[in-house]
Amino acid sequence: MPVKRLWLICIAILLGLGGCGGRQMVEKMAPEREKAFAELVLADLQNRDTRALQRRSPDWLAKLEPEASATLAEQVPATGRPALLNFNWRQRSDGERETRLVYGLDGANRHALVIVNVAQSGNSPQLRLTGVAVRPLERSFESIYDFRLADGGVAGWLVLVLQVAAITATVAALWRVWRTDLFRPRWLWTLGCIVGIGVVQAPWPTSHLTLAPLSFQLFSAGMLFANPFGPWLLRMSIPVVAIAVLLRRRTPERSEAEAVTAS
Repeated sequence: MPVKRLWLICIAILLGLGGCGGRQMVEKMAPEREKAFAELVLADLQNRDTRALQRRSPDWLAKLEPEASATLAEQVPATGRPALLNFNWRQRSDGERETRLVYGLDGANRHALVIVNVAQSGNSPQLRLTGVAVRPLERSFESIYDFRLADGGVAGWLVLVLQVAAITATVAALWRVWRTDLFRPRWLWTLGCIVGIGVVQAPWPTSHLTLAPLSFQLFSAGMLFANPFGPWLLRMSIPVVAIAVLLRRRTPERSEAEAVTAS
């Protein structure tokens, strides 16, 4: 296989792994009723309408002082369309289901992440607001998702280079498994090649490495955005089987036997 083509395949796999997920998937998977309710709450905050918030959550807002409610609303940008970044939910033992939705808001001069907690009792279809938290940002939340090579630290660049090397070894090993007759059964060797052992992880663009020796991942490389508060995470594993495939050579006896058969 030409080296240029091999590198193109490796880069394509790496970009494919990094492009999985995203806000579009979060938007589709989020529960519609809770999402619509949370966006009404955000509209109330943007409009500084504390009375509307009171109707949506009389119990929770009753615990806040009027000054606290006003301060909470003032931290939310008055303009800008909210973008759903993340969500999760939990079912309590009493049958109540609580959904936590994280939104990003970019205004003219203000940016924030807003966490909205929505609850639904088991016996009632009505949704109610159980909490709101606002985290002001110094820059646009969109820039949190930026992946710029110029910002990478030493650890990030180290993992990035190892990722490319691991994917290169994996692709080269797969090509050798299927182009030679040294590896039988081929499906088993293929499975071994695409699984990497251990995970070295570096948050981009910081220079902090973490190691999980008992973990594994496919294609020995990955890239993910764990939550809206943290950076991109670069992950690489050691393609042990792929390396073994690349190092394996024909024995002299086998080569002689194949030569006799060919003649």
